[in-house]
Amino acid sequence: MHRPAFLYKYRKDEYYSLDALFSCKAIFGGRKAFNDTFDARVALVAPTIEELKRIDSSNLRSLHPLARGTPTLVDYQGITRKGKKYLQNFYKSTEALIDSYRFYCLSANPISTPMWYHYCADHTGFCIEFKSEFIGGDKVTYKDELPEIRLAEFLLDYRHQFGIDIWEALRTKHTDWAHEKEYRIQTGNGMAPRLVFINENTDSVHYEPVWVEAIIFGKDMPDERRRDIVAKYQFPVKFKQVVVGRGALEIIDFL
Repeated sequence: MHRPAFLYKYRKDEYYSLDALFSCKAIFGGRKAFNDTFDARVALVAPTIEELKRIDSSNLRSLHPLARGTPTLVDYQGITRKGKKYLQNFYKSTEALIDSYRFYCLSANPISTPMWYHYCADHTGFCIEFKSEFIGGDKVTYKDELPEIRLAEFLLDYRHQFGIDIWEALRTKHTDWAHEKEYRIQTGNGMAPRLVFINENTDSVHYEPVWVEAIIFGKDMPDERRRDIVAKYQFPVKFKQVVVGRGALEIIDFL
């Protein structure tokens, strides 16, 4: 999959952001930590009666442990009592599984005026330029409707790659946010040695200093704050700054 050579994390000039910068920590959050009501929200589509009949028929023929442990979901009267309880529990467990995902949000655009205004306190913060060859990142898609996950697809085939469906849904945002050109990184098994639990919605992941190409200062960050960050950052890195060009923001070296 093609991705830009660099991805960008916009940050405010505040204690927690600077602490993460100086200690090379990325803060991964779950969807419950998000402010946007619709961000990372997924519509779980319940199986129809016809799909439930197919699931019952499939389970009778299957040797899969999950199939053998599933009760009869539907009979001539409709959904069975055990079937209702099973589907309710499956719905809750799926919601909990989605809640367990942790991810880190980045942008492909380092000169977005709305991003600098919103995420960097009106251009007074900074932006971390990451090398995507090290951190990876999957592109966010933008749609007018909530992403859907059809529960029947998994119940009809327990080998179905449910995790792929969930991650694709968690990388879907409303078209109102398309200007962000966002990429997301999820915590995976490879990050386990780097991961530190913070709370039920947040984890910290240590990254190597070499993963950072540059630190970019907002156009309105006071010069003394820039000099302070340069003095305190202990690793080899480029320092850049945003300036106002002809009709657009530009990035130049910070001298």
